[in-house]
Amino acid sequence: SVMVAALTCQPKSAHGDQGSSTDHGPDDRGPVAEVRPHAGIGWASGYGGAGDGLAFHAGGRLLFPAPLSPTLGARFGIEATYLDLDVRKGRGIRERYTALGIILEMRLFRNFLLGIGTLGYVGVGSTDRNPFGVVTNLGWEPSWHSRALPFVTFRSEWIFDGVVFNVLSLSAGITFGI
Repeated sequence: SVMVAALTCQPKSAHGDQGSSTDHGPDDRGPVAEVRPHAGIGWASGYGGAGDGLAFHAGGRLLFPAPLSPTLGARFGIEATYLDLDVRKGRGIRERYTALGIILEMRLFRNFLLGIGTLGYVGVGSTDRNPFGVVTNLGWEPSWHSRALPFVTFRSEWIFDGVVFNVLSLSAGITFGI
């Protein structure tokens, strides 16, 4: 009977729990943080007589896993982005901002990416105002197990300045897991 008990016991893993065929090695835990550079082009509309025109953005995010649920795929972090809006309509100036803010993201259905955040915009160059805004992302990120993943998102921004700017753009980049 001692022999049967010894054969049915499983060895303990380094974490102190019973070992199994689903134990994950150190590389299967996922990244501790993600660096996500992005760039994009789109269309900006200014309400209140501000005009319409092209919009360019480039920046990055630093994201951390959110401790909500291991199956949820939620992340939180900060974003820093440069935004150039060519919405002149007779004024002869461009609206340029550097944005910094808090971002929340989650992955649904393995590849579908959702994100929302609040950003503070600091005027650059001839833009001397510092408004706030909201950014959302809807997009695709593959579910491969890799430390570098491409992504594509539809980005929508609402900037509440003297006039309200709505910026719709296509953004692309690479997620680097650390």
